[in-house]
Parts: sequence; C-alpha cells; structure tokens
Amino acid sequence: MTSLPPGLLMILAGLACLLPLKSKRARQLPQWLLLLAPLLSLLHILTLPLGAEVTRTFLGMQTMPLRVDALSRLWGLLFHFAAIAAGLFSFTLTDRRQHAAALAYAGAAIGAVYAGDLLTLFLYWELTGVTSVFLVWAAGTRRSVASGLRYLLFQVGSGVLLLAGALMQFSDTGSIAFNATVLTIPGAPFLLLGFGIKCGFPLFHTWLQDAYPESTPTGTVWLSIFTTKLAIYALLRGFPGESLLIPIGLVMAVYPLFHALIADDLRRVVIYNLHNQLGFMVVAIGIGTPLALNGAAAHAFGGIFYIALLLMVLGVVRQQLGTSRASALSGLIARLPRTAIYCAIGAASISAVPLFCGFASKALILSAAAEAHLERTWILLLFASVGTVLSSGVRVASAFYLGEAPDTAAVLEEPPRVTRLGMGVAAGFCVLIGVFPFLLYRLLPFEMHYRLFTLEHLVTQLQLLTWVLLAYIAVRAAGLLPHSRPAALWDTDWFYRCAFPEAIRVIGGAAWSRWVRALGALRRVMLFVAERVRTLHDAEGVFGRTWTTGTMVLFAAIFLCLYLLVYTFWS
Repeated sequence: MTSLPPGLLMILAGLACLLPLKSKRARQLPQWLLLLAPLLSLLHILTLPLGAEVTRTFLGMQTMPLRVDALSRLWGLLFHFAAIAAGLFSFTLTDRRQHAAALAYAGAAIGAVYAGDLLTLFLYWELTGVTSVFLVWAAGTRRSVASGLRYLLFQVGSGVLLLAGALMQFSDTGSIAFNATVLTIPGAPFLLLGFGIKCGFPLFHTWLQDAYPESTPTGTVWLSIFTTKLAIYALLRGFPGESLLIPIGLVMAVYPLFHALIADDLRRVVIYNLHNQLGFMVVAIGIGTPLALNGAAAHAFGGIFYIALLLMVLGVVRQQLGTSRASALSGLIARLPRTAIYCAIGAASISAVPLFCGFASKALILSAAAEAHLERTWILLLFASVGTVLSSGVRVASAFYLGEAPDTAAVLEEPPRVTRLGMGVAAGFCVLIGVFPFLLYRLLPFEMHYRLFTLEHLVTQLQLLTWVLLAYIAVRAAGLLPHSRPAALWDTDWFYRCAFPEAIRVIGGAAWSRWVRALGALRRVMLFVAERVRTLHDAEGVFGRTWTTGTMVLFAAIFLCLYLLVYTFWS
C-alpha cells in the first residue's frame, strides 16, 4: 500500500464525479463519494508506518513522492478529518462539479504534505490552486469570476516561485529534498516567498479576503481548510526558527483585525480572522523552539475546525436568506436554535475560551513567546487575541444571540440532519481538543511536557475574556458601538484593482490622444507628398511630358561625364 500516493484516491474520486451518469441513483454517486473517498483515504494513510519512504528517479533528480513522519502524519490526519466534516456539510448539494473540485483539491493538499521533495510538492501545490479556483467560480457571479482569476494568478505565481527555488537548490546542491533550510542557501528566498503567498504574507494576502467570501456557502468551507494550512505546513517543514517570520506573523495577526471589526459581511469577518490566526502560527514558526513549533501545529489543527464551523453556520444562513451581513442579522436563535449552539462553540473556540480548542493551542504559542523572552511579541499577540474575541467571537455570536429576529428570518429553518452532522463533527473536535488536549499533544511532531490547565493560564485567559466582554457591554449600553452598514472595504489590493487601472486609463488616454494626433499629422504629410508625386507624373509634369531629342542627349552627356569623373578619381 505504500506504493499508492496519499490523496490519489480522492483525486480519482473527484474525476469520477464528472462521469456522465444517466440514472437517478447513479447521479447520487458524487454525493456519496464526498463521504466514502475521505474515509477510504484515511484508512490508507493509517496503514503507512512512521518512517516509510518511497523514492523515484525523474530526469536525473531523486524524488520522494512519499515520506511519513510525525509532521506529515499530523497534517494527513487533520486534512482527512476536516474533509469528512466538509463532505457531510456539502452532502445535500447536487452540483457534481463542486464535488469534483472539492475532492481533487483535498486530495492534492493531502498528497503535498506527504511529499519529500520539492518537485513533487510543486506538482501538488499547483494542483491545489487549479482545482480550488473552480470552487470560487462555482458561485457563478461576475464578482466570483473576477475574484477567481485574481486568486488563480496568486496561486500559480506561488507555484512558479516554488519551482524556481527548487531548481536553484538543485543547481547548487544537486538535491531537491524538502527539508529545513535557511535564507542564505540559493533558492531559499524564492521558496519562502512562494510559501508566503499561499500563507497570506502582508501585501500578498488580498486573495484571501477577495476570493473566499465570493464562493458558495459550501465552497468557502472547503477553501478555508486546505490552502493556507498547507502553506503553514510548508513553513514548518522548510523554515523553522527563521526570525524574519516573527515580524511578518505579527503584522498578519494584528492588521486584519482592523478590517474584521468594521466589515459588514460576517463571512468576510471570519476570513479576516482566518488570516489573523495564520499570523499566530507564523510567529510560532519564527520563534522556532519545540514548544512554539508544536503550538503552530496545534493551532493549525484546531483552527481548521472552528473557522470551518463558523463558515458552516454562516453558510446555512446565507443559503436561506441570501445574505450574511451583520446589519441584516440578529436574534437568529429564535429560528435556528441548534445552529446557534454550533455558532457558540465556534465563537468560544476562536476566542480561546478554556475547555475549547483555541485555548489549548494558543496557550502554547503565548507560553513559547514568554519563554523566549519576546515581551513585545507576547504583548502584540495578546492584543491580537483581544481583537479576535471582539471581531469574530462577539460579532458573529451577536447575530444569533442579541436583538430580535428580522421579518426576513421567518423563512429560516434548521438545515438537513446530514448538514448538521457535518457541523457536529467540526464542533466535536473543537470541544474534544479543548477538554482533552493531551489527545492532540500526543500527535504533535516534537516532544514536550506542557500543563495546560494551570491556575496561571486559566486566570490570565479568563481575565482577558472578562475585561473584553465587560468593555463591549459598556460600550454597547452607552450607545457608542458603531452600527454595521454595507460598505466597500479596500485592502492593499486597491493599488492593483483601482489605482493601477485608473493610472493606466489616464496615462494611456493621454498617450492615445497624442498618438492619434501624430498619426493625423503623418497622414497629412503623406497625402501632400503623394499629391506632389502625382503632379510630377501628370501630362504636364516633369516625368509625364515628352522630352526633345536634344534634351535627352544633353542629359546622357552629363551622366557620362559624372561617370568618367567617378571612375577616374575612385579607382
């Protein structure tokens, strides 16, 4: 079984979803493949022993399409569990193209985490981008098409940088092995930038907030699981302890919160907080101690489930109401009491409330920063934690638990049982990891001895949550809380989506007008020359009239004299 690449079963299942099926029962095959393919693939990776490796030679390069160690095993389990939850949530969907894209996308991400060389990683890396873009386009709107094109540009560009880094490494060392490296090695900066684009590094992050919210309710859930967490895996594998990642991660942890606090679309709010949570992981990778690296891995594991759970909850609302705007939602618990429970679990998890998974993983990162004596980093991460509670924890929960349900909410009803089961799986992991964190800690790639439920950890986190909630209640009671309203929020993508096209329009318009005037002047000159040539060849023109014999003899004599002079003095 080790000769079968992990994830291949899911890729083949995705292709099978596109088969032209005639009977009604056969047309349900793509829905069942959403459940069966991840389960069979999970059974396959469970048979792979730690330390298993498969090597192949390709164009003179030693490739390793399969490498099983603690890190790849953890990510393999994570992606399979998340795919099962997302498959259950998407089961009632009848769009087989989305099922095909989702399964192939998940299979490519799973194959990438087991790749032991950069060439194999590149192939799966690009496949994740090409397959996932169809989930963005599945919404079928003009905005989703445009967002998908920009998304694809970033994903393909990331893969090109990865390939460039791999070739430079091979040229310098003769190896394309995917192991820990440093920026001084040729090709490493290209690898870091390629990983960073997919991870959402500052200035290269706008594809996240641009494309994900434009997808379908189910597509957004799938997208939130694999792409960015694959990039976190690549950073963990390739650049552990790279100090440059600490300031980069801090910007990622803090900057998106300002948008998340004012954005009206709650799905976009959650995506901004997804970016914020990635910042915690990048900081932990930059710290580089075993505790920090375990914290990054644990935060990725738990973060997938509570982000997916919040997007599932909002997807249910959007599917029925056609909107997920905070300005249009309130008091939804009256119509969706069961979904509201899942919302509370997701909000508590992302807010790092004790006994939920966010607390179990974020405590590792904060402790690692404190042990490394990075006081300013610790303070900024604590500030980012406060922003997370306010933006996602409070704002998303407010749509369910505060205010009265609007008249439009009368059409709301609980989703089908299988959809709730998908949300239940995600919520179950949020609670299970929070209550029994040792179950996750045993899977982490580095050995550590850490006590989570200490008085210091509990008091610190409860104090933070208490003061944040009290401040929110006071501001809300005083009427100082700004009201959510629809508005266009521009990020750094304003430069290439607005400023640059406008500059091209203005500069290009001026240049075009000058070009038109120049062409007009040239046309007039050419018409004048043509008119003069025509007059020379008229019946009365120099070249058109009949010349006398004496004149012709005179011209012949002149040309003969010129020839003799040239011949005499040039020879």
